[in-house]
Amino acid sequence: MDRDDEAQLFISIDVTTVFDVMNLTGLALDKIPAELRHLGVDNYVGNSILDRIDPLADIQNPWNRLELRYRVPVSLKAFKAVRRSRGLHIPKATEIEAYARQRAEEDRCRLYPRTEQKIAGLE
Repeated sequence: MDRDDEAQLFISIDVTTVFDVMNLTGLALDKIPAELRHLGVDNYVGNSILDRIDPLADIQNPWNRLELRYRVPVSLKAFKAVRRSRGLHIPKATEIEAYARQRAEEDRCRLYPRTEQKIAGLE
């Protein structure tokens, strides 16, 4: 990818595990903040009998709910080159625009869910 090329697309990368963080940042596990070292990795909690007597078993880690997403600006030329090098379909501009509109609508619905409002006398 050439930094001089103008970005025309944004690629969204979801980060669900500590391994994704390591791949994106290039950091080794020991350089990742301690709070993120177990991101997306299930920890063994032991025998179910032990869960009943372990006073710490029900404590929730707020870092487990962390959602990381990166948006990377890319030129159309670089986007096509990467897809071509991997033998993937190269979408036409109209397909990319349709996909972008669909994702924007999905994000809008997820972020701003509609709630029905009832007006007295009009039900």
